Amino acid sequence: MLHKNVSASHRGDRLSLLALVVALMLLATPATAAAYWHVDPNLPPDNTREVRGTTTYLCSDCHVTWPGGTEGGVTYPDGDDVATVPSIDGAGPHGFYRSDTRKCRMCHAVHEPGSISILLLPAATIESACFTCHDATGAEGVYSGIVARGAAVAASHSIDSTTHVPGGSTDMSAQLTCTSCHAVHRATTVAAFRTDRHLPLGGGAKYSNALLRDDVGDTPRNTYTTYSSDWCAACHDQRHSDSTVMNHPVETSSTGSFSYGRVATVRTATSLLTQILDDTDPGTGLGWTNFGYVMPSPRTAEQSGHDPICQQCHEDPRNVGSVGAVADLPAAQPRTGQLDFAFPHQSTSVNMLIEERDDLCTNCHAPTSLP
Repeated sequence: MLHKNVSASHRGDRLSLLALVVALMLLATPATAAAYWHVDPNLPPDNTREVRGTTTYLCSDCHVTWPGGTEGGVTYPDGDDVATVPSIDGAGPHGFYRSDTRKCRMCHAVHEPGSISILLLPAATIESACFTCHDATGAEGVYSGIVARGAAVAASHSIDSTTHVPGGSTDMSAQLTCTSCHAVHRATTVAAFRTDRHLPLGGGAKYSNALLRDDVGDTPRNTYTTYSSDWCAACHDQRHSDSTVMNHPVETSSTGSFSYGRVATVRTATSLLTQILDDTDPGTGLGWTNFGYVMPSPRTAEQSGHDPICQQCHEDPRNVGSVGAVADLPAAQPRTGQLDFAFPHQSTSVNMLIEERDDLCTNCHAPTSLP
C-alpha cells in the first residue's frame, strides 16, 4: 500500500511538471499579430527564416547582401563585407529592386495579409507596419530607444495622431506618419549625406539619405534634392527666413547653398579657421563631428553671407563644447556613445535642440564678442 501511494505521488508530480512545461511553452510561443518575422525551429540553421505558414526566405533577402547601384551620388557595390561598403542603404527591403531580388514580399503579402492589413502590409497602419522591424529588435528603434534606456522623451514628431504642424502656415492634408517624410521604396529621395549614425558591426561613418523624401510636404518630385533647411520648411514654413514671421535667420536656397552635407566647419577642435567640405570630397558636413555646430566670431570668409541651417540647432542632443574647444562626438566611438540616434523622431531635449539655454546660443555668439 505504501508503494502504491508513493507511485501515485510520483505520477502526480510528473503530471504537475508536464502541465508547467506546457504552460511555459504556450507563454513562449510568439503571437502572430505581434511578431511578423520569426525563426522556424524546424528548418536547418542556414540563415533561413519563415513568415506566414511554410513560405521561407533567407536572412540575406533583407540583410547582408548589398544589391549594388548608384543613388544620390553614392555607389553601392555588390558584396556582403561591411568594411568595403560605403553605405548600408543598399541593404534591406527599401529600394534597389531587381529581377533577382526578393524584397517586395518582405513587407507585402499578396495573398491573405490579414483582416486588419493596409496596403497588403502586416498591420493596420503605416506606423505599425514600420515598427514590425523598426522596434530596435531588427532595425533601428527610432521611437523606442529613448524610453528603452530609461530616459524621458521631451520632444517628438507625433505620428498617426495629428495633422497639426508647429510653425506651419497650414495643417497637413492627412495625419503625419512615417511615409510623410520617408520614401520607403527609395523612388524619390534626397541625396545621400554623412550622418552621425554609425555603420553596425565594424563602426565608421555612414552615408545615407535616410530615405528622406524629395517631395516632402506634398510637393512635386525632386523639389528638395538635399537635406537642408528648405526640406524642413516644406512643413514648418513659418520658421525660416523666407516666411512672413520674424525668426532667427535661417539658411535657405534663396539665401545660400548650405545643407546638412555642406556647411562651413572649423578645421579642428581648437581651430578658429573654417573650411567647406562636400560629402563628395569626402567631407563631413554636420555628420560625425561637432565641428559644424560652432561659429567663430568674427565670422570667417567661408561663413560670410551664410546663416545657420535648421540642423545646426536641432539634432540629437550632445555636448558641443565651444569655439576653440569643440567636444568630441560620442558617436565617434561606435556603440559606446550616448547620442540618442532618435532625431528627428524624438529627443530628450526640449524642441529637439542640440543643447539648451545659453549653452546653445554661445556656440555661435561668444559672450566676449557681444555688443
